[in-house]
Amino acid sequence: MRYLESMHTVLKEKNIRVIRFDQGDELISGLREYCAQAAIHSGSFSCIGAASSLVLSFYDISKKIYKDKNYEGIWEIANCTGNVSTLSGRVFIHAHGIFSDEHLSCVGGHVKSCIVSATCELTLHVFEKRLGREGDSETGLNLLR
Repeated sequence: MRYLESMHTVLKEKNIRVIRFDQGDELISGLREYCAQAAIHSGSFSCIGAASSLVLSFYDISKKIYKDKNYEGIWEIANCTGNVSTLSGRVFIHAHGIFSDEHLSCVGGHVKSCIVSATCELTLHVFEKRLGREGDSETGLNLLR
């Protein structure tokens, strides 16, 4: 798979992985594939780096829909955090991030897609027990269970 070939595990300890994403890698799908192939079913992560393309979302709880917005350009990944869990037996990545442009103006939200422009350094803390998600009719979200 492309993800394990292009990403570099810089450090691997008992419950910690430091992973480097390179130019052109997609952060969310890349991390999902990495975790699936490494049999990682739960954890938390944070990362910093640079991006060239973003899809960020805001969840409108009254309408129970995500509102997406695309961003192109040069972006610093000022902070991106999230967790790894499973939904219907498959790895699920939930991430939120803050990104700054050349004027140091920031945008943020739920991260649906993040294309790395130079590098992205991600620290993954792997949990021993599984985290699962389940649909919630009241919020319309897949909540941790």
